[in-house]
Amino acid sequence: MVQQSQRKEWRRRQRRRKRNLLLFKILVFILVLSGVGYGGKKLYGIYNAEASKDNSVSEIPNIVDPADNTEETKEPGQTDNIDIPEKPDETKKPDSSEKPDLSGNTDKAETDSSKDPNGPESPDSSNSTDGTKKPDSSHNSDGKEKPDSSEKPDKPEKPATDKSDETKEPDNQKKDDDTAKADDSYFDDAVFVGDSRTEGFGMYSGLKNATFYSEKGLMVDSIFKDKAVKISGDKVTIMEALKKRSFGKVYIMLGVNELGWPYDSVFIEHYKKVIDAIKESQPQAVIYIQSIINVSKEKDKNPPSYINNKQINSRNKLIKKMAEEENVNYLDVNEVLTDSSGNLFADASTDGVHLNQRYCLVWKDYLLKHTIN
Repeated sequence: MVQQSQRKEWRRRQRRRKRNLLLFKILVFILVLSGVGYGGKKLYGIYNAEASKDNSVSEIPNIVDPADNTEETKEPGQTDNIDIPEKPDETKKPDSSEKPDLSGNTDKAETDSSKDPNGPESPDSSNSTDGTKKPDSSHNSDGKEKPDSSEKPDKPEKPATDKSDETKEPDNQKKDDDTAKADDSYFDDAVFVGDSRTEGFGMYSGLKNATFYSEKGLMVDSIFKDKAVKISGDKVTIMEALKKRSFGKVYIMLGVNELGWPYDSVFIEHYKKVIDAIKESQPQAVIYIQSIINVSKEKDKNPPSYINNKQINSRNKLIKKMAEEENVNYLDVNEVLTDSSGNLFADASTDGVHLNQRYCLVWKDYLLKHTIN
């Protein structure tokens, strides 16, 4: 009996030992598989990163800027102009040298700009270049008595001195003074090409006769592929639409959705292709390339990290150089849309990217002051 119980105990120990050995082997096998999987994944990531550098832009992910996640419900391919019930008062011209006069209706303008197409009135700009009061020059032209001229006969040059002191203005304001401002009819034969910012400009600028070929998320490569324009019931690409109709002016604004692209050279190369294609389809048109509009200070500090004014300024320098090489006109609209620090005015947008109606009118006024006959 004793021997039989010893044999049973020995068999139990043997089974326990084999079971433990099997569990140990399984554990070792799992650890080996995990190590191989991790190493393989790391090697694949390195290989994929190296391969992506040699890929064309068509293989670069279309990084759509969250800037274009606007609440606007306009169909991407819509080309019909949006009628605004009441055209903004054209006699009011925002001063391009400084932030427009903001009254107590600023908050209302912010909240109502996306709801009411008519929106708030354009910024009060009674001190604009066309409406600036110049006592000395006006009195000389209409023959009225010049103030204090009889009291100070020994200082005939005093009016010129006062005028120079009175007209101390920034360089960009003086530049605007030298350019005769056109009216909205200048845009009757114009087409505006761009992304969601251009869509917003079409809604709030009050330009009823201009044409807008725009799409949310549009980029310098997708402009050749995305069917964003509806013509005679069929959707075509913007480049195809430009071949079907002649325009006198072409305004282009692209680049905000491409800020996440890692290579500046690839971005500029594709932008040049856009300009060359437009030149071919619109040989008689005056081409204007607009700068990428800066973002607000709050947006500049918040993610995604690639949407920042430093990156925008860098790209704008490349765009300006490209415009010179392509012999087209470059317009720096940031001159009238940003503060002294280079940030988009805080009250110009609710999301820090897309302009409200008030500043779309400032934008339009800048374009009217920078025209080429």
